[in-house]
This record gives sequence, C-alpha cells and structure tokens, in this order.
Amino acid sequence: MRYRLNWTYPNLGSYHGYKPPLRGSLKERLRDALSLGIMRIEVPFDLIRRENKEFIKLNKNVGDIPTKDDFSILYDVSGFDGNYILHTDPELKPYHKLYWNKREWRQKYLGSIIDFVDFVGTNPSAIEFHPSSKKRSNGLLPLILESFDIFDSHGISSVILIENRTRKYIYLRFLICLNSMNC
Repeated sequence: MRYRLNWTYPNLGSYHGYKPPLRGSLKERLRDALSLGIMRIEVPFDLIRRENKEFIKLNKNVGDIPTKDDFSILYDVSGFDGNYILHTDPELKPYHKLYWNKREWRQKYLGSIIDFVDFVGTNPSAIEFHPSSKKRSNGLLPLILESFDIFDSHGISSVILIENRTRKYIYLRFLICLNSMNC
C-alpha cells in the first residue's frame, strides 16, 4: 500500500508576524510553502494579542474576539487564493480564554470565523479548534455540533479538527460522541 503525506506549512509567527501586517501576508506564507513543495498553510486565528501591540492598534483588549473590521489590519490577503487550515486560538497566552461553556461567546466566535472566511474569499480546508480548562470546555461538544450546521449554512464545508493540548480538557463523552456521531 502506498501512503501519501499531506503536509501543512506551520504558522511561523516569529518569521511572518513581526512585520506589517500584524499576522503576516497569507500570500507570502503560501509562496514559502510552495517553494518547499507544501500545498497548504496554517493561518493563525488567535484572539487579540499583546504581540505587535495588536490591542493598541485595534483599540481592543487582549483576548477579545477579532471582528471583520480588524482583519484588514491583521492580515494581508491580497492575491491569496491558496489552501489553508484556520488555526484558532490555543489558549496559551495570558488573557486568552476560550469560553466554550458560554453560548453567546461561542456564537460570537463562530461569527468571527465566518466573517474571516468571507474576508479571505476562500474556504479553509479545515478549522482547528482547541479545548480550554475542564470548566470552560463543557460547551465544546455543542460548538462542534453547531459549527457543522452554521458553517454549512454559510457555504463553508471545512473539516473540523480538535487539537488537544497538555493541561487542556476533552472529556470522554465528547470523543465517543464524535467517533460515533451518535450524540
């Protein structure tokens, strides 16, 4: 049996994120990836960050959900029509909290992702979500189930990925449910 590896060019914040625009040029990232024979890039979709003084330039708090008005300041998408994975916030920085347990927060976050996809003009091949603490991850299962319908209603048919991280929480019922899709 032949296997084919399918690589994704990782987000290299230290390489792409320290020059304008704040989170780098998607076209530049894709060019770098293609030069290595990699056909897809990872695009960071973090909450508002302290790095590069994003919060000051956007007049927002660190940890706020970005809005469509922020995207032209954060990203350069001119001429971008590449394949990408949208890598959502992994909750690794101070003041970055993922409130999966709060329906209003989840809806706002999903709305921001939809606005970003509209801004880019190309659907991501995948959207990668991350769990939070045990208390705040209780809403992650409803988010994933909601996201299929919400994204589909906006013409976004991306694979949904869940990346578990050390000291973050995905509970067993969630994994069994996703495995069987019998929730």
